[in-house]
Amino acid sequence: ISDIPIKIELSDAAISDGLKVFSGNNLTSEVSVIGNRIIVGQLSKSDIKVVARQANSITAPGNYTLELTAQKASNLTDYEFSSGVNPGFITVMVDRYKEVEFNVEDGIKYKSDPKYFAGSTVFSSPKVKISGPESEISKVNKIVAEAEISDVLEKTKNLTAPLIMYDSYGDVISNENIVLSVNYEDVTIPILSRKVLPITPVFKNNPEVINHSSGRVKLNPDSMEIAA
Repeated sequence: ISDIPIKIELSDAAISDGLKVFSGNNLTSEVSVIGNRIIVGQLSKSDIKVVARQANSITAPGNYTLELTAQKASNLTDYEFSSGVNPGFITVMVDRYKEVEFNVEDGIKYKSDPKYFAGSTVFSSPKVKISGPESEISKVNKIVAEAEISDVLEKTKNLTAPLIMYDSYGDVISNENIVLSVNYEDVTIPILSRKVLPITPVFKNNPEVINHSSGRVKLNPDSMEIAA
């Protein structure tokens, strides 16, 4: 009998303390049985329960190796287990659950034509929430949206970029136990036309000797750059 779910049940005290199993929950197992041909022919994975009994004694976060045992779990009982559970042992991670919110940092690499102005990168989700084991969440230092554009940009660019987690040493974190609220960002890089325009003063009620073309008038700055 194969594909039997493995039951990992912590004690009520451990659950009240915030402990949770983060790996091992989705594992399956198999056992061999022998007995009455009619009964054995009717057996399915729902008639057998595979448990890790030692899980009930876990009281602190950590990685634990647990032994598996099989039990009869239905009215079909006229058979025996002819082998142990396969696998016989599993390793599980137990920790407290934690959520943290990060600002998404800009890791988009690109070049824009000098004739144009590149505005600030816009993300569809400026903040992202991560959740998972407390010990793993505490290692995350920043989350970056990363992509590299080979073309020189002359117009607004839209793209999708993956979110990458980094620790405080600058190393990438890849951990299946950490869940992100979003894994990809829709990114917009606004590219605007730019122009430098002179600034010209306009006087009112001024003496004729002072006008915008006279050497008596000086401006600082005397030009301004606009983008649109």
